[in-house]
Amino acid sequence: MNNNSFKLEPFEIVIEVGCVMTALFSLLLYERPMLPWITKPYLCLFAFQAHIAGEIMDIEPDRKAGKKTTTAFIGRPNA
Repeated sequence: MNNNSFKLEPFEIVIEVGCVMTALFSLLLYERPMLPWITKPYLCLFAFQAHIAGEIMDIEPDRKAGKKTTTAFIGRPNA
């Protein structure tokens, strides 16, 4: 990746909001009733936790590769 590219590292998790927006736009496109307001934050939180769960599995390889992911930034708690 070149130095001019836009990076969100280590907060690439915000990209998950785009997944939720896709679902909401599809409701508008197909003229379906909109979801209750409480569903939108729930879907965002669900997408965030799914993303973080995937990153936790890759924390060691990401650190070795020098990737700055959210979990590499936050780190693991000491057990």
